[in-house]
Amino acid sequence: MLGRFFSNRKLLILVQVLCATLWLIPHFSEAISPLRDSRALVGAAKETLHQVVGARVLIADYALLRKDFPALVMLSEDEIDAWLVDQTSYVTEGQVNAPTN
Repeated sequence: MLGRFFSNRKLLILVQVLCATLWLIPHFSEAISPLRDSRALVGAAKETLHQVVGARVLIADYALLRKDFPALVMLSEDEIDAWLVDQTSYVTEGQVNAPTN
């Protein structure tokens, strides 16, 4: 029946995604607690970060961001975009120097 809607390749990819999702669900249902104390990072590797020039936000759930980050409640969507870029547009030295194919 699904063959009427999907090519064999698309159906195979769909089945792979569904299987991966079914495998992952139990692993993500466990509570993941955020890091609350930086002392837990003892022994963590330090890396040099580079800001990505020209980074921009393509899509964002502003309501959820405002809920998760109370400091954003009074900011406009453009201001939240600027905050997101400032906070997240970094790559490591290893990513900068990684070979491209």
